[in-house]
Amino acid sequence: MYQSQQMQLTASVFGKTNNQQGSDDHIYGFKIASDISWNTKVQTQLTYTYLYARADIRNQAYDTPYNLNYFLRAGLSYKLAPSWMLNATSLFRQGTVYQPIAHWQAIALITWLSQRLAAYQITRK
Repeated sequence: MYQSQQMQLTASVFGKTNNQQGSDDHIYGFKIASDISWNTKVQTQLTYTYLYARADIRNQAYDTPYNLNYFLRAGLSYKLAPSWMLNATSLFRQGTVYQPIAHWQAIALITWLSQRLAAYQITRK
């Protein structure tokens, strides 16, 4: 898509359909990737992927657990010597962060707890 001496940007689109045991499985998505060389020793990579997966069983469409609105991959490379390189990679995707309650529920819970604590302090005096 775009390439220079320090940067490379690529994009790709993909799709696949598979028929197995009475189920038509459909997978679609796209990927955007960047690769930046900051100097002769340091290089970074960043990739974003979107994935949509659906299963058609007996004329009914079902979303599958493989739907990912985001899949981020970040990398950092440092060249130590001509034949040695140090790499660090981080992955962040939908489902990797546990969020037990919604934001408004958290605010309601904190308000309720602070009221109970205030009532406890008043009755204790």
